[in-house]
Amino acid sequence: MFALPGIKIGWMAVTGEQSLVRKAVSALELISDTFLPVNEIAQFAVPEIFRQGQDFLKRYAQWVAECRSAALEGLKGVSFVQPRGSFYITLPIAGDEEKTAAALLEDERILVHPGYFYDIAPDHLVMTFIDDPALVRDHFAKIREISRQ
Repeated sequence: MFALPGIKIGWMAVTGEQSLVRKAVSALELISDTFLPVNEIAQFAVPEIFRQGQDFLKRYAQWVAECRSAALEGLKGVSFVQPRGSFYITLPIAGDEEKTAAALLEDERILVHPGYFYDIAPDHLVMTFIDDPALVRDHFAKIREISRQ
């Protein structure tokens, strides 16, 4: 929420039939305690993070929207499902995804993943649009061109 990857704090709501909720919560607590413990510093920092983080959150959301818009501008004229909740674009391409990904990295220094990394088939590229919006626009225009070949 506040782009603090080292501070892992989260909440979960579990609803439904009470007996199932109790079982689910018990299992979730075990998983959380075993694999996802929240350190005490982070726990004590939560109120201040929320107090100070609201302005950051607004700026961050605006920046992410700018990055997304830049990516969409770079891909203008290409048909794909536009992202509505993540930082990634999945783009169907005309050629071999592995060769295309390798060419983008080697020739343009743009890192994309072949779709099969994510069990997306056939022939897709997956890439993030989180970067300087000017670079994103240019990079996605290059991705557009090479993906059509």
